[in-house]
Amino acid sequence: MEDGPKGARSLGFVTSSYWSPTLERPIALALIASGRQRQGRTSISTISETGDGPP
Repeated sequence: MEDGPKGARSLGFVTSSYWSPTLERPIALALIASGRQRQGRTSISTISETGDGPP
């Protein structure tokens, strides 16, 4: 997961993701460094087509 502009340092990793038919978009759970202090903030996750990291 990235915080801020492209190339920012990794803050953690996605542990699971699913398609939400209610929201009509994907949702995910992640383990993030200092997660409790980051509540309410938005983080961006990127994946590649192979699922092994940023494109």
